[in-house]
Order: sequence, then structure tokens, then C-alpha cells
Amino acid sequence: MYRQSIMRACVAALALMALVLGAGVAQAAPATPTCGMTRSVPMIVGPVHCITSPQVYRTPNAQFFDLTRLPLHLLAPSYYVVDGQAVGSHYEYAYDLHASHGSVVAAIEVAIDPVAHTELIEVGVPAADSSTAPQAPATGGSAATSETTGPARGSAVSPLFSPRSTSGFYRTVWSAPLGSEVNEVKDIINFRYDGTYVDSFNGSDYRWWATAVGLGWSEQSHSIGSYYSNNDTQGTVWTYDHFYSGSYCWPLGGSDVYYSDNYVYGFGTGDVGGHVSTWQDGNCSGTLSYYTQVGGGGS
Repeated sequence: MYRQSIMRACVAALALMALVLGAGVAQAAPATPTCGMTRSVPMIVGPVHCITSPQVYRTPNAQFFDLTRLPLHLLAPSYYVVDGQAVGSHYEYAYDLHASHGSVVAAIEVAIDPVAHTELIEVGVPAADSSTAPQAPATGGSAATSETTGPARGSAVSPLFSPRSTSGFYRTVWSAPLGSEVNEVKDIINFRYDGTYVDSFNGSDYRWWATAVGLGWSEQSHSIGSYYSNNDTQGTVWTYDHFYSGSYCWPLGGSDVYYSDNYVYGFGTGDVGGHVSTWQDGNCSGTLSYYTQVGGGGS
């Protein structure tokens, strides 16, 4: 009798322990996404949300790109899902990137879901072995540059410190499978800042497109401009561009890539930011992917 009582007590204790452990497992918090910050400022801003890994994005409709030969590699990247915005007959995946005081931040398109109209990107700081230089004009393609002069400031306000000069860039690159670049747009801003305001600025852009056999891209239209915003605390240089290839997708038709627009921002604090709204069209558009970089700024 005494032995049976002990056994019952042991069984009850084990059952209670299992219940407690089970409850602990059930209440365990899910993995927390690591969302990128640069000097306490988000690396990315827009219609995005952070996820733990690319595996979370794997659904029957998700199309992942082969990035094994991409010249850009990121250190400890964060992963974001970008919500597409319907614009006419297509969807745009637009967001801002931010780089503080001489740093570089990049975003790489990893996958896209054409049914849910979302895009998966990884965001982070480029590794030392990454290539951030634009294509040379003679590298199997053609290139062009344009300049813009920023408008006069609307008001004069006492600065926090004597104005300093710096520069920054925002570059977007489209690539075909195996990492071969097909076209790119890079906007550059040179500006003077005083801790609050952008005192003056000017800018330029650089465009490159592949003309090699089998690619055959050409620039269809282009424009560049600049403006002040946010009470003169931000200067912006922007480029609109449209590239087309009739041979890349032959015999299924042509392929188009749009940059609408590619922006670089100079801030009164000396930081640099940028904005991308770029998309592709055509029967082979699913074979193209892009990456983008922002960098520069003062101390």
C-alpha cells in the first residue's frame, strides 16, 4: 500500500513536470528578426517589414534568383519583405536606404512573389570583396553622364557649425543570370552642410548599358533634375531612365527596365540617403534581378 502511494506520487510529480515544461515550450518566443540600423537610424524605410530569414518567404509562388556570381556580398544582412504598390499596369517596389557618415549600405533583390506582389531583399553593409565600382564605358557597353545644378536655398538660417563639403551616391544595377550586368544608373550629389541645412549642392549621373551580342540594350529615354525639400534640410538629385533590349529575350519579344526614379539625398547632418523605384517588363523579365547601394557623406 505504502509502495503504491509512492508510485502514484512519483507519477503525479512527473505529469506536473511535463505539464510545466510543455507550457514553457508553448510559450517560447519566436525568433526575433535582426533589422539593420546605422547610427541608430534604420538602414531602410518604406512599405517593408523585417523577417528572420529567406526561408520564411519560401512559398509556392516565390521565385528566387541565382545570386551565386553577384559581385556584391553583405555582412550579417537583414531580410525584408517589400510590399508592391500598384502603379497603372505594373507594381513598383520602392524604399529608401540610409548611410551615415562615410558608410555604405546595400540592398539585393533575393526573390519576388508575382501573385502576392511582394519582393524579398537583403540589406546590410558590403563585404570587403564586394565590387561597388560602376562598369567602365568600354566594358562591353555604352555609357553617358549628365549634370544638374541645385536651386538656390529658400531661406538663410544660422548654422550649427561652419559649412562643410562632402559627396554621396546612389547606384542601382540590373543583372542577368550568372551575374552579368545589363544596365545601371548612378546618381551623385556634392553638397555643403552645416549640421541642419544643406547650404548648396549640385549633382550628376552615370548610366551604363550592355551592348554585347545577345544583350543589345539601348537607352530609350533619360532625364535628370534636382530640388530642395524638408525646409532646406535635404537636397535631392534624381534620374529617370528607360532601357530596352530586343535581343535579350529573343524570340519571345523585347525586355524593358525602368528607373522611375533613382534618387540620391544629401542631408543637413552630412548623411546620405537614396531611393529606388525600379521595375522590369517583358516575357523574360523574371530572369533579371537588381541590387542597389548608397554611400558617402561627411563626418
